[in-house]
Amino acid sequence: MQNLINEKNTIYSFLKEKIKPSRYIWHVTKKCDIFDYSIAKDGLVCPKGYAVFANHNLHHLLNMYPINIDCDWEDYFFINSYSFWRIDTYELDVQWFIDPFMKDDLDAFSAIHQYNFKPSNFICTPNSIPSFALELYEINSDTKFNPFIKNRLCHLGQATLKDLDKNSLMNYFIKKQKSA
Repeated sequence: MQNLINEKNTIYSFLKEKIKPSRYIWHVTKKCDIFDYSIAKDGLVCPKGYAVFANHNLHHLLNMYPINIDCDWEDYFFINSYSFWRIDTYELDVQWFIDPFMKDDLDAFSAIHQYNFKPSNFICTPNSIPSFALELYEINSDTKFNPFIKNRLCHLGQATLKDLDKNSLMNYFIKKQKSA
């Protein structure tokens, strides 16, 4: 097992609760072509003393970090400004942990987003994620948000993982690297 966990990593002292994640988890970044290319080339590089963070068992995109703290709950038009990196945990031999920094904010997020977040929804590893375990997804440009009424308020709808499409060009680049 690739093990970069040691006393010199500053985050290590906070990582207490281990978790075995589902096969696919999601790392979300602000969309930037150069940044996406860098991730496709080098993977999700974990700086020393830090961690790579991921969303686990969340299907609604607006509930995913950092989207859930970046915007107003009803602001659906910004969703195109994110890249969604799917991590295949079956391709990795790294230890995952409950994100110790999100744990204290779950009650507030749950109240704001009207969703019952669990500590296991936000996880991290103090290891880098190589590009061969990644695929890039983006929101489908044809996604329509169906309005509905809840608590006497009109909501625009909720984008889910089903509204994502693979970025075929970037994923082709990743596969070419893997075979090289």
